[in-house]
Amino acid sequence: MRDFEWKMLQVWQAKSEDDVVAKMGRPHFTNTGNLRLLTYSHEFDNRVTVGSSTGEVWEEGLYTNCDVEFVTIADSKGIFRVADILLSVDSSNIMATNSRDACGPLLNTPGR
Repeated sequence: MRDFEWKMLQVWQAKSEDDVVAKMGRPHFTNTGNLRLLTYSHEFDNRVTVGSSTGEVWEEGLYTNCDVEFVTIADSKGIFRVADILLSVDSSNIMATNSRDACGPLLNTPGR
């Protein structure tokens, strides 16, 4: 688990799905039986294809994508609460794979 994931989990663990949606907005929702997944994504892409007069073609710019998935499970009262947070970062820039940089817009925490 990345440091960023651990910190997010410390803040969100045991919060209800309603708490997550109230702070993060409407998620992509997946129901997998006794677990539910609330997924949020942030993407930055300014890549362009460039061509030279000699016919060479290459790509310039950056691509970064962050997916944060809140895994929820029902408590004894049937209220779905955060049990885990999964983080996935993909980037064309080796320097941009830092979770905090790539996922900045998804850093919402309860009470903020």
